Amino acid sequence: MLENKIKKLETEFDRLPVLVVDENDIINHKLKQISETTFKLKQQESESNTPQSVPIHRRI
Repeated sequence: MLENKIKKLETEFDRLPVLVVDENDIINHKLKQISETTFKLKQQESESNTPQSVPIHRRI
């Protein structure tokens, strides 16, 4: 599921620069949003594929 979202965002990211003829704050902002979201999703995907440590509770 995350992989599909990442691919969709990367595709959108790749298409946006083609639309830019000159400097455009809206496009730059959108590129930044897509980039940040993609990075976060990749982190989530990486974390979900990494075994998580289980805390050990000690009795005193």
